[in-house]
Amino acid sequence: MYHIVNDKRAKVSARLIYEGLLECLKKKPFNKITIRDIQESSGVGRATFYRHFDSLSDVLTAKCDKVFSDLSAMLNEKYPTLESKRNPDGYLLDVITYLYDNWEIFEILVRVGKRDILYSSRLNYAKERTKIYAPELDEHSIEFQMISHVRAGIMDSIMNIWLEDGRKEKPEEIVRVIHGEGIQRGIRFMMEASGK
Repeated sequence: MYHIVNDKRAKVSARLIYEGLLECLKKKPFNKITIRDIQESSGVGRATFYRHFDSLSDVLTAKCDKVFSDLSAMLNEKYPTLESKRNPDGYLLDVITYLYDNWEIFEILVRVGKRDILYSSRLNYAKERTKIYAPELDEHSIEFQMISHVRAGIMDSIMNIWLEDGRKEKPEEIVRVIHGEGIQRGIRFMMEASGK
């Protein structure tokens, strides 16, 4: 677990620790990196590390959570009303562009075998967005959970495609494919097969 309080010094320390971890990853595998390695590469003391993080995995979790938190904040600022959020092309393009531009942490998580962190952060993000889009739903309801998992699953699909092919497709191409007839036909087929 991470414990980064909302003050400038804590944020700077967390950033230095993350950057130190990135430096260490250039030299050795994640499972061989020690807290001492992080101290040496970041210049942050052991006590400071443990004030903010319980483990090295928590450093990656904090960074991934922050990327999704910043995405949500950017969307809230750009689309302040529920009606403005219903601009499917612009909104979707903004989300996919943000993921594309902040790819480093996602690639690191996959490379070091920590996809579970990525999945958890992505699902938490999806749940927060579902609260905004469907405020009438109880967050413990099956509908809320299904919507959140579908949203997280769409992001997972996009990210997996990028991981498999080296992120060749630009965000605009991904949006075009999502809105294309093939995907739409697949969605209609699933709905028809389920009796809807």
